[in-house]
Amino acid sequence: MKKRVLSVFLVGILAMGLMACSGSGGASVDTQSGEEASGEEEWPEVTIEYWNQNSAAQGEAVTNALIEEFNKTNGKNITVVNKFITNQYQGIATELQTALMTGEYPGVVQCGYSYLNYFADNFADYVTMPDELVEKYAPEDQGLYQSMFDERTLSLATAANGTLMGLPYAASCPILYYNADLFEKAELDPDNPPKTYDELIEQASIITEKTGKKGFYLQSIADTWPNIPMILSTGTSLYEMKDGKAVATFDTPEVVAAWEKLQKPYKDNVTVNINLEEGGSAFVSGEFGMCITTSARIATFQENSNFDLRATAYPVTSEGDERAVCVGGNLVMVVAGEDEAKNRACWEFLKFMYSDPSVSAWVQDTGYLPVTQGVTERDDDLAAHFESNPLAAVALESWENAAVQWPSWPGENGLQVEQIMVDMRDKILTNFEEPGSVIEDAQNQINDLLK
Repeated sequence: MKKRVLSVFLVGILAMGLMACSGSGGASVDTQSGEEASGEEEWPEVTIEYWNQNSAAQGEAVTNALIEEFNKTNGKNITVVNKFITNQYQGIATELQTALMTGEYPGVVQCGYSYLNYFADNFADYVTMPDELVEKYAPEDQGLYQSMFDERTLSLATAANGTLMGLPYAASCPILYYNADLFEKAELDPDNPPKTYDELIEQASIITEKTGKKGFYLQSIADTWPNIPMILSTGTSLYEMKDGKAVATFDTPEVVAAWEKLQKPYKDNVTVNINLEEGGSAFVSGEFGMCITTSARIATFQENSNFDLRATAYPVTSEGDERAVCVGGNLVMVVAGEDEAKNRACWEFLKFMYSDPSVSAWVQDTGYLPVTQGVTERDDDLAAHFESNPLAAVALESWENAAVQWPSWPGENGLQVEQIMVDMRDKILTNFEEPGSVIEDAQNQINDLLK
């Protein structure tokens, strides 16, 4: 069972003085000094909030510790308050709408990648974009964020209209965790985990038959992130742009067949459609043979499981399909209005969060993947983490070789569209409605909203 690395790496933050090397250019920023380069400027007291969905099982501890460290050491009268938002990224979007209506500008806000286009279409006037943030409030840092990220990673935070809304922060891939002990009890080969959904369902059924345990758990939350790769690997896209408008295109024979395939083990009681907290807890308790969820749960699963925990890549839908896994997680945006002190404080906090020691602590304490280029080569502890942790290595391989942008629904009705996709999933996997008609109805509803 793996011990958490958080305290070790916060000691490292103190020891290293929070010097953040950024990207291949080797530029660095001092995130701890209380003085500007001139040593003259005084910073007014300012408080900002960090809105996030980092739960107790997925980043809360390291987030609290990093904020505490920043508040102690920034030397610029900046206080960051951690504000956890329930109901995942949809909850953040909903609460931000309410806040802005009352004139509240929180500071730094997480935006899930699947809500990127929705934020671009509905919140752009309230966001201080990265270019404006640096040019207007931190001109001494020109070129800094560009050196932190490669082009592919920056694209995760770039909306369909070409606007860079913020900076990529959390990045994860869905992976397949499995209980090797249960595999052996079911007389399955733990060195040969499933590579396709066909194999997943077959092996899950054997586990249920021979051990009485559920065969697998597929993450179920307020979005369909873990289901999207099943659609994408059939060669189908969620939507296409036609004459400047999005048109849903996921109702294909291949997609219907994939959902029919997935529905069967739910009908056969090999698995059950329950929420992530229940499903994740049941998996680490030994009640499920396999679990498809985010790599951001690696540390939590390792800490809480008492069996031979292993992982492999997300299975393709059918043999011959090309694996494509959506990058989960979030970008961070600055929503600080025209308040100069707040905007500058947000930028200082972001520089701290992207420092090598902070990124290293975040990655190792969660299972998220490093988004700043070169950090693994610069940080020996992070490099050792991926070399010594087979589960983290699986996630890194997916990130490097199969990760694609999470399709984000554009337009003012993006939240409703995502809810229709969630309802579609639940109708198929919980209510056992006929997949073909459910998918057709969902696509029609979505296209009505996208008009």
